[in-house]
Amino acid sequence: MAIFRDGLRQDLLDPDFREYFEELRPAHDITLAMVDARHELNLTQKELSERTGIAQAEISKLEQGESNPTIRTLQRLAKGMGKRLQISFEDLEQTPEEQIARLMNEPVEVTKKELAKLKRNKGKNAAIA
Repeated sequence: MAIFRDGLRQDLLDPDFREYFEELRPAHDITLAMVDARHELNLTQKELSERTGIAQAEISKLEQGESNPTIRTLQRLAKGMGKRLQISFEDLEQTPEEQIARLMNEPVEVTKKELAKLKRNKGKNAAIA
C-alpha cells in the first residue's frame, strides 16, 4: 500500500489529475459507504434488495459505480440498513498542498485498476467503473 500511496501522491501533484480525482471522489465515497454499511451488517445484496425493494441488479450496479443513486434511493438503502442518510458540505482547501495532504491522510480505497483508468480518462469526464 505504501508504494500505491507514493504513486498516488506523485499523481496528485499534477493539477489536472488532482482536479479529475476530486471530481470523482464524491461518487466513489458514496459507493464505499454503501458497501461498507452493507458489509457491517453482514447483508448480501439480495438481502438488502428484499429489505428495500430495490432490485439486486440495481444494487450491484450502484456498488460497482455503474449507476448514480438518487437521494431517494440512498434514503431507501439507509433505511433498509437501519441507518440515516447524512450528506455534508465541507470547506475547500486553499492550496494544492492542502488538498494533497487531506487526500493522503484519508483512507484511499482506489484500486490500482481504478487509478490506471483515472490516468487514462483524465479530463474526459468518465466515471470509474
